[in-house]
Amino acid sequence: MRITAAGALLALFTTGTVQAQNGPPLTTLSTPDRVLPVNFTRIIGLIELKDGRILVSDRGEESVVVADFATGRTAPIGGKGSGPAEYRLPSGLRQWLGDSVVLSDQGNSRLAIIGPGLKIHRSFTLNVPGVPSGFFPQAIDPSGRMYAQVPRWAAQSFGNHGDSIPVVLITPAFAGRPTSVAVRAWVIAEAEPAGGRKFGLPFVAFSPQDGWAATSDGRIAIVRSGDYHVEWIDQLGAITRGPAVPFTRIPVTRADKMAYTRSFMEGTTMGGRGGPNSTPSGESALPPEMLEEKSIGELVDRNPFAPMKPPITNANPLIGPNGNLWVERSVAGKAQPEWDVFDGKGIRVARVRLPTGRKLVAVGRGSVYLVAADDDGFERVERYRVR
Repeated sequence: MRITAAGALLALFTTGTVQAQNGPPLTTLSTPDRVLPVNFTRIIGLIELKDGRILVSDRGEESVVVADFATGRTAPIGGKGSGPAEYRLPSGLRQWLGDSVVLSDQGNSRLAIIGPGLKIHRSFTLNVPGVPSGFFPQAIDPSGRMYAQVPRWAAQSFGNHGDSIPVVLITPAFAGRPTSVAVRAWVIAEAEPAGGRKFGLPFVAFSPQDGWAATSDGRIAIVRSGDYHVEWIDQLGAITRGPAVPFTRIPVTRADKMAYTRSFMEGTTMGGRGGPNSTPSGESALPPEMLEEKSIGELVDRNPFAPMKPPITNANPLIGPNGNLWVERSVAGKAQPEWDVFDGKGIRVARVRLPTGRKLVAVGRGSVYLVAADDDGFERVERYRVR
């Protein structure tokens, strides 16, 4: 489609949209609507509140803050430690019952509940047979039931399904009821290395793996990595399968291996060390020397990698407030990141290209939230308006 100068002036200033010959339009995000003037170290979780403010968890600073784009200000929530209103290595954020939010307190192997007043009012650990304690739910429905992926090392307790691992529905113990767990789906996990696991990467990086997400009404979307299609599974188990999406095989370069390994190691914890910021039974971040360029290169040299990238990255798919599914596609080298958007029937309805060096961390009501890092490694949150 040819876009005239007059037509371009009618486009939103934050995006540019081009109709592709095959598939839905490609929207390129360009100028953020707002930039939060606050430096973070390593943003792991972000969630949009009903009043437009956001909660941000910073693993590097071990902090959780509420931020307001209108004023540019932030305020801390809780503090660092192992006390009742504290956390260590804060990670993901998910909507909890009502207007509360659940925080993954990875360092203390528990979940913390942030109430509507933006204070931590309790923490708890799920103890479920066959499921490791300290896991973090990827979705929570209005009744408090949680959807989570079981790690490969614990999957055998649910039966042998080859290279697949279970997505489970966990009903926590409420009002005297016992905690229960039920398998909702099986997804393909990254391949294990030949000869067993090695220090560094416990799987073959860039090998095909399925992605998934769950909605608040109990539907599960699975992104199949084989021919790249989306399947929706309703609460009764009925499957709606979308058409396959074309993709190109992209070779894995050494730069890809270095970036992947660094990202994985930055998210890895070390247990049992103790010290001023951790208890002997808790988890701590890896020491800085393990993240130096030489150390990462040595890990790359002794760990296996797939030769070609799968159609999707290992980023968790996201569910927008309208129920659409956002999936990150694999791209070559330093190309701009791209996300596909699917509707409830598994049909791709939009494509979104991010500015260079950005990562998508949350989808809000009419907005998406990206993280940008500067030359010194500090991160900032950018908000972009989307249709």
